[in-house]
Amino acid sequence: MTFRPVFGGKLVSLENGRAPYEDRLKALAMQERALGNDHPNVAITLLILGDACKGAGDNKTAKEFYERAMQIREVHFAERSDE
Repeated sequence: MTFRPVFGGKLVSLENGRAPYEDRLKALAMQERALGNDHPNVAITLLILGDACKGAGDNKTAKEFYERAMQIREVHFAERSDE
């Protein structure tokens, strides 16, 4: 199976692409510890993970990442529009 990696334009095999995905999961965990689960930067990382999963054909997991990112962004932008 191949997918388009998040960073870069060439197609790579899932085996070769697994390391960047796992690295991004680690980055997500670090962001959540440092910034909190609802920080906008966490939403960006969730979108990137969603794209990686979608590219790998894992639409169920991609949807979960996208939905969580959308919840964070809705809360963040709702707070900003109240100002």
